[in-house]
Amino acid sequence: MLGIVWLVQTLHILPQTSNDTVPAPSSTDSPGNGTSDNGSGQTNPTSTPASSGTPGNPNFIAQANSVPTNNSVSFTIPSNGDPGVLVHLSNGQFVAYDATCTHAGCPVSYDPSSQLLLCPCHGAAFDPAKAAASVQGPANTPLSSVPISIDNATGTISITNS
Repeated sequence: MLGIVWLVQTLHILPQTSNDTVPAPSSTDSPGNGTSDNGSGQTNPTSTPASSGTPGNPNFIAQANSVPTNNSVSFTIPSNGDPGVLVHLSNGQFVAYDATCTHAGCPVSYDPSSQLLLCPCHGAAFDPAKAAASVQGPANTPLSSVPISIDNATGTISITNS
């Protein structure tokens, strides 16, 4: 029974009506901050709003100019429905990964202060600048890369069909 409750809460299947829920991250990051207060005095990494494609291009992730350096955008990977994360690295490059932790399947998110992808379930950390290699356990397998392309004329970042 506890497993079902956890799954429902994790997948956000039912609307939350409790007054003690964690507020959703802000829709934009403030430069240099990258965290939001969850009401308990702890801070959580934030990212720009999720993208799940556009009507003309289901592989669309974001416009390059809408993702500040050292920030991220969440999206849904159309081929498998997994969460994905696009990271604009501090060196100016963009990288994308399947945001499902390789340890227990929890969704990871980008933390601008550490410049790592962090798993809230068991503390695993992955370095997006180094092919999402595990830098802190319990995960020891890197995140799966999502191939992307950037249209230089329009600045559109899309998933590349493999």
